[in-house]
Amino acid sequence: MTTIAIIGPGAIGGTLAARLAQDSALSVTVCARTAFDGLRVETPAGVITAQPDIITDPARAGGGGLGSGLHQDL
Repeated sequence: MTTIAIIGPGAIGGTLAARLAQDSALSVTVCARTAFDGLRVETPAGVITAQPDIITDPARAGGGGLGSGLHQDL
């Protein structure tokens, strides 16, 4: 199973997370400042709902992946 983390579930991140969560081969985690119950996105084709894992504590995010260590380069 592929794991994907979306950082910042605003309009774009939330829509992307909801769409990706529809694929059972993907494990989607959303990194947000505050917890929430799930995602609900209204599209022209209908409503998409998703219940991704939600992380509000950066220490739980682990390491690795795209952007890991990026702050060291700035």
